[in-house]
Amino acid sequence: MRYLIWGVIIIFVLWKGKDYLRGAVLSWKNRKQKPQQVDTDLIYVPVLSSRVFNFSIEIKEIGEGKASIAVIKNIL
Repeated sequence: MRYLIWGVIIIFVLWKGKDYLRGAVLSWKNRKQKPQQVDTDLIYVPVLSSRVFNFSIEIKEIGEGKASIAVIKNIL
């Protein structure tokens, strides 16, 4: 009977903490990945003036249900 009670408690704690455990696993997986290099032409540095820009969103399909998203400033 004691093992049944402990089993129910463990299952309840795991069920309530599944989001925390999922976040911990994802942060562990992200730590193992190397950061990607960003093209310096795509970095926007604001100046002390007001301007209007057109931006585009570029979505590249990597595969296996993954995609990368980049915001790009359109050069006219």
